[in-house]
Amino acid sequence: MLAGVRAVKKVYCHADALSNTTLMVAAKGCSSIWLSPAGDVEAIGLAAQIVYMRRLLVDELHLNVDFLQVGKFKGAEEPLTRDGPSPEARASLTSVLSDMRASWLDSLATARPQATAEVVEDGPWSPLRAKELGLIDEVGYFDEALAEVKKQTSGVRERVVFGSGAEQEGGDLDDLVRALAGETSATGPVALVRATGSISMSAGGNGILGGRGGIVEKDFSRTIAKLEKDDEVKAVVVRIDSPGGSALASDLMWHQLMKLRKKKPLVFSVGDMAASGGYYLACTGDYVFAEPMSIVGSIGVVGGKIGVGDALERVGVHAETFPANPHKPGAAARAAYESPLVKWDEPTRARVLESMTGVYELFLARIVEGRSTRGREISRDKVA
Repeated sequence: MLAGVRAVKKVYCHADALSNTTLMVAAKGCSSIWLSPAGDVEAIGLAAQIVYMRRLLVDELHLNVDFLQVGKFKGAEEPLTRDGPSPEARASLTSVLSDMRASWLDSLATARPQATAEVVEDGPWSPLRAKELGLIDEVGYFDEALAEVKKQTSGVRERVVFGSGAEQEGGDLDDLVRALAGETSATGPVALVRATGSISMSAGGNGILGGRGGIVEKDFSRTIAKLEKDDEVKAVVVRIDSPGGSALASDLMWHQLMKLRKKKPLVFSVGDMAASGGYYLACTGDYVFAEPMSIVGSIGVVGGKIGVGDALERVGVHAETFPANPHKPGAAARAAYESPLVKWDEPTRARVLESMTGVYELFLARIVEGRSTRGREISRDKVA
C-alpha cells in the first residue's frame, strides 16, 4: 500500500525502532526513513525454532505418546515423538525459510541497494551505524522529522488522519484534566505530574502516568506536550519515583521534557528513587529536589537474558533452531538472539554490547545537556 503511494508522491517515515519486518515495509514504502536516537534496527535474519519433548514425555514422565502420520513431509507430530527433526521435516522447513529469505532480501535490495544480506542479517544496528550502512536516512525524533518534512515541502500545517492522534484533535484543557485525573493535578498555573513505576513503551497495567501501570511513554509524552502548549500552565512539577526501564522510552520522554523546559520552568521532585531511566527524565529539570533518603543516579545500561536451553536439555526437551541461511556460520544464533532457548555466541555478544555502549554514550550526553541549565555545567567525565 505504501509503495503505491510512494509511486506518485514522496512518503516520509519515522520509527522508534525497526525489526526485520518493519524495515522491509519502510524500505519499500518510504522515500525517507527517520529513526529515533535511542532506537535500533534489529535486522538479524530469519530463523524458526521448534521444541522437541519426546525424552521428557516418554523417558522422564513415562507417558504413552501415540501418533500416526501419513505423508513423509508432514511432521507436525515430531515435537512430541522425536528428539530432533527428521530429514524430511528439516528439508521442508529449510525450504520454506529459504524462500521467505529470498523474497525478504529481494524486497530490501530492490528498495535499498545498500541493504545486502551481509548487512541485514548481521544486526542489531545502532541508529548511527544503520545510517552509515544506508538502512535509514536520518536520526532524529518524530517532531524533528515532521519539521524537516514541512521545510522540504513548504508545508504550513499537518493533519492526523489515522491512529490515536486523529481521535484527539481539537482537545482542550478539559481533555487534559480528564487524562490526568487521579494521577495529576493541572487546575492551577502550576501543573503537578506524578510519574511512578517502571518506564516502558507500552502499557502493562492500569494507571495513566504511573502507579501499578508504570510510566508509559505514549501517555506521558502526550501529557507533557499538552502542558507545553497550555498557556494557562505557567510551570510544571514532576514528582518522580522510578527505578528506570526502557532506554528508548526514556529518551523519547527526555526529548519531550526538554521541549517543555524551553517554554516554562520544569522542576523535578524525587520520591524514593530516580534511578537509571528515572534520572534520565529527572535531569531535564531546571531544578531537581531529592529527599535525604532518595536514590538518585544509577547511570548505565544493563541488558541480557536468562537462557533455559541447557536446563531443558537436562529434563528431555531439545530446542532446534532452523536458520533461513544455513550456509552462514552463526546465522541461527544471530536470528534467534532474543530467544531464551539459545545462548549468545561471541559475535552476537559483541554486537549486543556495541548497541548497549551506544545507548550508554547517548545517556551520558543527555545528562550533560539536561543539567546544563540555570548557569550550571556538568562534564561527561563527572557523569561517567
